Amino acid sequence: MRPDIVIKTLALLDEQKAIQAATLESGRPPAGKKPVDALPPIIQILYPQNSLAVTSPVVHLKYRLYSHSGEPIQQILARSENNVLGPFDPPALNGAGEATGSVNLIVPQRDSELLLFATNNFGTSVPAKIALKWQGPDISSSQKHKVVVLAVGISAYASPNLLKLKYADKDAEDFVAALNRQKGGAYTQVVPKILQNQNAKLKDIRADLAWLVNNTGKQDIGILFLAGHGFDDANGYYYVPHDVEPNNLSKTGISYRELLATLAKISGYPILFIDTCHAADALGPTAKLSIDIAGLVNRARKMPKGIIVYASSTGEQESLESPLWRNGAFTKAIVEGLDGGAQFFHRDYITSSMLDVFIKETVPDLTGHRQQPTASIPLGVPDLWMARTQH
Repeated sequence: MRPDIVIKTLALLDEQKAIQAATLESGRPPAGKKPVDALPPIIQILYPQNSLAVTSPVVHLKYRLYSHSGEPIQQILARSENNVLGPFDPPALNGAGEATGSVNLIVPQRDSELLLFATNNFGTSVPAKIALKWQGPDISSSQKHKVVVLAVGISAYASPNLLKLKYADKDAEDFVAALNRQKGGAYTQVVPKILQNQNAKLKDIRADLAWLVNNTGKQDIGILFLAGHGFDDANGYYYVPHDVEPNNLSKTGISYRELLATLAKISGYPILFIDTCHAADALGPTAKLSIDIAGLVNRARKMPKGIIVYASSTGEQESLESPLWRNGAFTKAIVEGLDGGAQFFHRDYITSSMLDVFIKETVPDLTGHRQQPTASIPLGVPDLWMARTQH
């Protein structure tokens, strides 16, 4: 007996299966058969031929199967882009090793390619291919929204006790610039406001929070971007305006309650990006060494209004910035993601969930895993288009 069959028999505890497996791996035909009889099956698409103009996501295909040896077909598989469809039960072969069959498949509502595969005991066929040209409704028009954005970035503070940051103000500019590059792509319009440093006092931020609420319609995306310092006291998280009094956060800071209440008033789709560093030293030796970002994210998840939140780190970590990037790591990842980095599976768009994955993978790489972003995308909130990669 061949040594390879002995080894397979010991592994599979079945001599017939061992002979089939060893023969397939060796490329030899089974005893008494011609080499051509040990080939995988052939599958051909009978209808439609060449390419197909598709107006419905359900496509009906007819196909033909041929098995050189008459070996039964085990299964039919289809692949549309990276999605595997099936397996489907194959039709029985006739005496000539042939069969015809049909299948209904759901395909993407855009130009794509569909591949069919047939498998028997000797392997899987070369795929039969057909190009699909989408001519149905343009779903992109329903995915595009107007964006109203308030971006606040504070690097320098009135209080001499607060650590000066390098790039928080630039982070706000770069974030808005990335959104502006999506005009005519993912967004029908971008309406921005940017507050930086001495122009981001408590009264200024509160006035423009009202502006954000009042200017975001039911079909619009309302975005609040915050970069700078964040603190905790006994009442929870505060975003720190330029004129904050570190020892009087309740009156001079913007609490998480105020942030979430404002976002809940947005009649469209609210999104919060928060890239804040803690600076506990400014509050003295009794201050917390972390900020409750995770708590803010969890509270947002429980709000009756579905609020998407992207946060730069967990509460135990600093949000890092570097002259190598001239940004905070979190903002750098957002901008790279919107500019195409978050594109998956050859899609021509980037959604809120795709951006989430990209940020969570990119920021730890940039920071040596010293910073791990968190996010909340509540159930029932649409997977919003955040960018288009071709427009």
